Amino acid sequence: MLQYSQCKLDYRRDSIEELRKKIAEILRIRESEINRIKILKKSIDARKKPQIYYSYSVAFECAQEQKVLQKNKKDKNLSVYVSQPSLEDMVPKLKKEAGERVVIVDDVMTSGASVEERVERLRSRADIQVAAVIVIINRRNQMPAGTPSGEERMLEKYGAKVYSLITDEDIEAAFRERIV
Repeated sequence: MLQYSQCKLDYRRDSIEELRKKIAEILRIRESEINRIKILKKSIDARKKPQIYYSYSVAFECAQEQKVLQKNKKDKNLSVYVSQPSLEDMVPKLKKEAGERVVIVDDVMTSGASVEERVERLRSRADIQVAAVIVIINRRNQMPAGTPSGEERMLEKYGAKVYSLITDEDIEAAFRERIV
């Protein structure tokens, strides 16, 4: 597998097909040569407004990988993909004592489903208690009416408070006040 970092797509063209097309264009290969794409990271690049992009890091399989690497050897964003061990795989090595309290850290929380899924996978490997959840962005007001936010789910299910650096209200205020 190969990895490509900083692959930018206009936010309105956000699909796996567009991503495949863009990677093929950059690497000068046919789209049909790209067999499988795994999104490793997706972020927003809004530094040059009004041009807003998603910036991807992806792993992908393609025909004749060595040839593709050689043909694009000057492209610093292209490399051989090396998978990282998952947090769940590392838990047995952490040797948690029964009932040990842990802090879960994540980038963005809306419904809390992905954090809950991770916590449950961790709990299947170690007897842990969630002391708190720390997120960079808490999008608590993005949930449909009557649906509990991730913050509410974490408190209800684990008794854990959610701490965030930024909330959706902060982001809305920054746009409203033309800070960004």
